[in-house]
Amino acid sequence: MLSSELRKMARKNREEILSKSVIPKSYWESIETWLGQTGLGDVYLDAYDAIGAWWAAQEAERLGYTINFIRSGCVPSRWFPDGENWNMAKAEAKYQLTKSWAELIEKQALVKK
Repeated sequence: MLSSELRKMARKNREEILSKSVIPKSYWESIETWLGQTGLGDVYLDAYDAIGAWWAAQEAERLGYTINFIRSGCVPSRWFPDGENWNMAKAEAKYQLTKSWAELIEKQALVKK
């Protein structure tokens, strides 16, 4: 179990990263909610990993899949939406997820809903 102090530090780090990012503020609460509901906020203490996992999960869900992050072996920070603006950040993150798709299939980390 993680200490409450460690959880607070991880959340504060995510808040700092989000405030510097191009991710719209309207998503921030849903990111924290998702991380709490899935328990991945306790797994991915690095803000880039946690937010990248959230983003990839949302994209996979749109396609009818769930990602098994433990099985994937991928570092979710590669899917962190980063760029000049939100549209460019989403495009780059989608590109990175697309590059990872074959690896996710190979490792049986995608579960059809």
